[in-house]
Amino acid sequence: MNLIIKSNYTPFKLIVGLLFIFITFSFDKLQIISTVTIPIIITYLFFLSKKEKIALDDFYKLIFYTLIFSSTSSGHIFKIILIALIFFLTLSKKKLKYKHYYEKLTLLFFLLITINFALFSPHFKGLDILIYFFLIPLLFILLKKKNVLISVNTTIKAFVLSCFTQSLLLVVLNLINGTLIKKTNPLFSILIDLHHVYYGMFLAISIILISYSWINSRKKIFSTYWDLLLVLFHTVILLYIGARTSILATGIVLFILFFKKTNYTLIKKLTVTILLMSVAVFLIVKSPRFKQGLNEVEKLTTIIKNNDKEALVKESWKNIPMRYLTYKYTFSELKKHWVLGIGMQNVVDKISDKIVDDGYIYFLPKNTHNQYLHFFIGMGIFGFSFFIFLLLKFAINHDNNLYVLLFLLIVMLTESILVRGKGILLFTFFNLLFVNRKIWND
Repeated sequence: MNLIIKSNYTPFKLIVGLLFIFITFSFDKLQIISTVTIPIIITYLFFLSKKEKIALDDFYKLIFYTLIFSSTSSGHIFKIILIALIFFLTLSKKKLKYKHYYEKLTLLFFLLITINFALFSPHFKGLDILIYFFLIPLLFILLKKKNVLISVNTTIKAFVLSCFTQSLLLVVLNLINGTLIKKTNPLFSILIDLHHVYYGMFLAISIILISYSWINSRKKIFSTYWDLLLVLFHTVILLYIGARTSILATGIVLFILFFKKTNYTLIKKLTVTILLMSVAVFLIVKSPRFKQGLNEVEKLTTIIKNNDKEALVKESWKNIPMRYLTYKYTFSELKKHWVLGIGMQNVVDKISDKIVDDGYIYFLPKNTHNQYLHFFIGMGIFGFSFFIFLLLKFAINHDNNLYVLLFLLIVMLTESILVRGKGILLFTFFNLLFVNRKIWND
């Protein structure tokens, strides 16, 4: 990957190589070493820029691409690099006037979330998880103010390479641990402390970015061979971990992309679509997780039809019945608290407590598994309306790539992705990247 960084300083490549190695292996007990070492390396690189061993703008670009590469890493590595980059950007004296409309909208949404946390007790508990709604817009404002001309294409390369590196690492780690099993394995990414739902989103976005580049602009991310290999590898891993929502959303997005952006005749498009859908349906139906989910749905349907609470109590620890109960009680609470909500920090506990109090003693605390519903019950009609407004603004003004946003919109129907750091990271970063693409014209 060409980071477009030039330096005559001999140890520079070694230092950068070490930085990427520490990011890649920042999991388990090694995370402590990375947490200490990475800030030291970044500070030393900044020192080199002050000594004019590397250009200051090149330092900012390098740390920015490093930040993207760290997005799939476990622990707080991404946050450490993000804060370091923001800090060093503030030291630059450059100041240009760019519009920060979308960044300000995102910051305003964070302000509404903060006010919501202030209104309800326990006050501000859990707000730190949502800090990316503040930090990433701030990063984009500083990059624009300091006129750091990052490359969108290189940013995408860094992200795809990050997904590939972590996936390869996980294959090796699971092989060593004896957990590389033959059937669907949702625990595949647990070794780097990443839930399969979010790991699936990273893989899916990587597939969509490569596919979009090929279909829309006929450009390669790396090369024909490597791009094809990456798509196939990430698709296999995505199916292997059984991230059902990401698999479905990716299929829908690629279907729309194929129909809108290819010049084939309608008959060819339909033929290819039918073939691909047949393969996808076959793979999904053969998946153990699909069969398990289907069995749960069938049981739940019978229980609801017979109004059999006792049977539902016994089944309430399973995924589908848990989701059903969560939706049911969330809508019940929404009727009473639709104006201001119940507080973002109370969504899981308050709904779960009501379910358990009603006799579902085996129920485990769950969020709403629907981001739109989560914001509605948490923040009420005003916060929810602003969130929809923010989505519409991003959708209308996206430059070039609307498909990542479309993927996230679909995933948010069955997952509350914006209450976890990794989900907020993907949402804020890619939306702000693509609405600013005209500034960073490759």
